[in-house]
Amino acid sequence: MPKQQPNQVLVVGTLISITVVVLAVAALMAAESSKGDTGIAFGLVFMVTFYFVSLPLHSVLALGTVLHSIRVGLRPFRWIYAYLLLAVVIHLSIAARIGAFDKLEQRLVDWQRGRDMPTQVALERAVAQPTDIAAVRAAIAAGANPNAILPGVPLTPLFTAAMRGDAALVTVLLEGGADPNRRAAVNSGFGGVAITNPYPLDAAAFSDSSERFGVVQQLLAFGADAPVSHARLGACAHGDLPLYELVVSAGAPDKPDNKGNRCLHFAARRDQPALAAQALMDDADPNVANLANQRPLDVAIIRKSFSTALEIAQRGGIPNDPELEDRVVDTESPDPAHSSLRKWILENRR
Repeated sequence: MPKQQPNQVLVVGTLISITVVVLAVAALMAAESSKGDTGIAFGLVFMVTFYFVSLPLHSVLALGTVLHSIRVGLRPFRWIYAYLLLAVVIHLSIAARIGAFDKLEQRLVDWQRGRDMPTQVALERAVAQPTDIAAVRAAIAAGANPNAILPGVPLTPLFTAAMRGDAALVTVLLEGGADPNRRAAVNSGFGGVAITNPYPLDAAAFSDSSERFGVVQQLLAFGADAPVSHARLGACAHGDLPLYELVVSAGAPDKPDNKGNRCLHFAARRDQPALAAQALMDDADPNVANLANQRPLDVAIIRKSFSTALEIAQRGGIPNDPELEDRVVDTESPDPAHSSLRKWILENRR
């Protein structure tokens, strides 16, 4: 083979590399345009082709071309270098498309924010787990805004602290001027309960923390508006009677979640007869239906919450599906609560 001619191995390698790039791009386009399992399959093909075939193959091709250029000169390999330059552009474009540079971009954004707003960034870092209360106080004293939205999430530090049930952090933020009625800018899900633009009081009431009662107290003391909140629903979702009594006394109404479930629906789910009885003594409607057309008694019987079902039935609750009561009557059970409900139905419905 003449010295000036490109090595045949490099020619074959370049042709294979071009084919691999075409396959990777085609797989990526197919993955983005397909749905379900097909899209996932094409995505897997793209990932394997791009990361484990195309990148190593082009790296070897570039190395081999450079070594041969040193030996025989650059001129015979100009077209391969032109292709490699194009391949670099294609690979960088694909990497950008799939978000390979997102973390780097976020680091640059964080660095820029840290330089431009050092006190605000200090507050954000202090609010993050584990909470540094002294640093939070220092950041607010230095001028950080406790009502600013946290980066990456449309939530304020106070909302985040209330959701965690972090009583100490909630107190510091409120004392530092945090607005107890600043709503979240998104629909939030609390253990599967979806609420549109919830308040910090909602976040506290739905929190799984054992400190939620104290957090709710703090928020109320600093002016949280209970009558517009879903705090009663949060208390019912936990079956927390003391919290329920606290927020109801503050004026929290029986508002539904985004699926139409109200306090009695959650009391029925958790089999909380005392909570159901208290809700019924207040203003809870025993026959209100959710968006699935289920009344509280439907939920109670389906969940086998027979003690709660009896409370609801005795207060005028009627299932939307009458066959549910027939099922209770026609079924024998050693459960005393089931027997009590069965007896009541037989005496009052038939």
